Amino acid sequence: MFGDVHVFEVEAPYFTRGMNGDIAELRDGRLLYAFSELPDGRSGIYACSSGDRGQTWSEPQQLLSGPDPRFSAPGGEWVGTASFMRRENGQLMMAYIWSVGRPDPCGHSYYRFSDDEGETWSEAKVLTPGRERICQMHNAKLLRLSSGRILAPAELRVDIGLDNDHRGFVSTAWYSDDDGHTWHRSDNDVSMLEQGIESQEPHLVELRDGRVMMLFRTYSGYVGRADSRDRGQTWSKGEIMEELELPMNSSALHVSRITSTGDLLLVRSTGNGGEEAGERPRVYNRADGNKYHIRTPLTSVISRDEGETWENERIIAGDPYGDFGYPSVLHLNDVTLVSYHALDGLHIAPSSPVGSARGVERWQPPREGGQPGTIRFSEEDIPHRKGPVRHDLPAFEHVVDGQDSGVLVRAVQGYRLVFRIDHHDQAGSGVEPVGDLFLHLSGGLAG
Repeated sequence: MFGDVHVFEVEAPYFTRGMNGDIAELRDGRLLYAFSELPDGRSGIYACSSGDRGQTWSEPQQLLSGPDPRFSAPGGEWVGTASFMRRENGQLMMAYIWSVGRPDPCGHSYYRFSDDEGETWSEAKVLTPGRERICQMHNAKLLRLSSGRILAPAELRVDIGLDNDHRGFVSTAWYSDDDGHTWHRSDNDVSMLEQGIESQEPHLVELRDGRVMMLFRTYSGYVGRADSRDRGQTWSKGEIMEELELPMNSSALHVSRITSTGDLLLVRSTGNGGEEAGERPRVYNRADGNKYHIRTPLTSVISRDEGETWENERIIAGDPYGDFGYPSVLHLNDVTLVSYHALDGLHIAPSSPVGSARGVERWQPPREGGQPGTIRFSEEDIPHRKGPVRHDLPAFEHVVDGQDSGVLVRAVQGYRLVFRIDHHDQAGSGVEPVGDLFLHLSGGLAG
């Protein structure tokens, strides 16, 4: 289950595919949501802020000015698709694309640092230097590995002469071992062009065994995958994941690890829209007068086995005549925020952080010898459930040491339950140590 917060509203239908960016958590707890290209023609990167964990948002303020039209190329210039990263020294890093339009397209990624939480920024430095004219990283894709290395996955257009703007692409990554000061390109690219398959708009996630998994957009009808066993230095051959469908007109995808469960979360558009088979509707874009194939629904799916299998697909935004994509994902302790573009502006879908179950009707911890514990809570603690619910918890080691204990409980009636138990030991009083139970239902993600 996902909510819906309309962060930035435009008059529909408006083609917002280039607007979405990324969300950063600031040091004071506020959230900063960056995006680009306001409908009134104001070029640059803008941001709204939230002081209530994404429930309400401010009006947009400019983070970075865009190209001055007096000096732009004949095809126009554009700046956008922000990605945030917190540096080890506490500074905020923002990467973005600066591109030049047709007839001679060019695009690279640049980055800046801020030591005052986005109020001011350093001078720009190039992130993706290369001989290719298009060599760029899309929104919300910077990744810091457990080793400290930063990875920036990028698409390269190696055949610029093709008419279609989604042809001639391969994927690779840039990496930095000095907290973002200098960048080096992977030793090899992920190319499936000999098979007639594009490798575009890649995204990365670190697996538990130390590998880095790259998922990327293709026009084969499926998501593509490659892996690195040396922290992004080299990449395996690309392969097609037939269990993950991806329409030809789908947008960039996003893969990450859910903080509360450890599962992998993949967000992508999975359909061509319409209410009848083969309809393939288009949407009129009042900004340029053209019609475009739509991308809907926007869905989530999870993997509990490090990307080997995927399950529990959920719809985030499903209007059959909508257009959704280029998601970003921010995992907080007890909620996940998914941002995406739509024909009426920019939205954030919070996963249902279903309240806490403090004051449950009954909480009996498991006893020694394997006897399971029980939990009983009332209707209002679980949305869309009628009547009290009782569930026997699997046995686990119950240690009362004054510290929080984390317990992950298997799926229950369509939900996966994640517990944190704060014990209050009353040793010597004859009262069994039970304590307060805090419950997070991640049904919106795991189902």
